[in-house]
Amino acid sequence: MTILELLNGSTNYLKGHQIENPRLNAELLLARSLNLSREELYIQLHGSLKEREKEALEKLVQRRISGEPLQYILEHQEFWSIDFKVDPRVLIPRPETELLVEQSLLILSENSFKRVPSVLEIGTGSGAIAIALAKEVKIIFLIATDISQDALVLAKENAKSAGVQHQIKFVNGDLFGPLRPSKERKLF
Repeated sequence: MTILELLNGSTNYLKGHQIENPRLNAELLLARSLNLSREELYIQLHGSLKEREKEALEKLVQRRISGEPLQYILEHQEFWSIDFKVDPRVLIPRPETELLVEQSLLILSENSFKRVPSVLEIGTGSGAIAIALAKEVKIIFLIATDISQDALVLAKENAKSAGVQHQIKFVNGDLFGPLRPSKERKLF
């Protein structure tokens, strides 16, 4: 069986299970199972597959039709042009959340600070908002809290991957619980 045949078969199978964008899902799942980019996948469309490669795709397709989000299967989601690792420990960053980053940047740009601004993010999850802000504003200190220690582990990995781990302090706790009050802190 060729890559193209398996791609077409997977697309039809996903379509039959009412998966949105079945072709894109099939391409991404097949590329993942073969450890290829989508571009490499298309270059090798007429290549043959080994049985274990076919089985690897079948497992991913079954996860997808069972309702697991594509981002969890692929283990990443782009946000603010940054690639974030995601899994069931965190919610998947949504494109509309980028509006919050835009508004935060606007507020930060309209204020003059006597000291390095300190920004608080409650419920950081994957760290997407804090990390995006840290990438955009080099002179900033962020405190990101989450009640889930598992989520914080993933957020720290994402911060390190983005090269902003020194700008963000990750704190485990519920809402404001782990924080001391500050008049100068901006809350987003």
